[in-house]
Amino acid sequence: MFDSADKDQERIDLARNELIWLLEQAEMHGMPLLVFANKQDLEKVKTVDEVTKELNLSEIKGRQGHITGTSSQDTKSIDVGLEWLEKMRLK
Repeated sequence: MFDSADKDQERIDLARNELIWLLEQAEMHGMPLLVFANKQDLEKVKTVDEVTKELNLSEIKGRQGHITGTSSQDTKSIDVGLEWLEKMRLK
């Protein structure tokens, strides 16, 4: 889950670096990646495209990935992400 309203570049860099480290672990090899870009109901937050860029998600190779915008006001988007993850599990 990524806080789309977070403007602190140090925390964003830390999140990106931690994600890269996590995905490099042997037990994570080939595992699908689902990212929720949270707080999309608020004004002046990063879009899904901006979150993708901030986390360098387009640079991640060797796994299926999906990012979806979410908010506490609309839980349907969470269901969409979880349905995607379930489809990946069945592959």
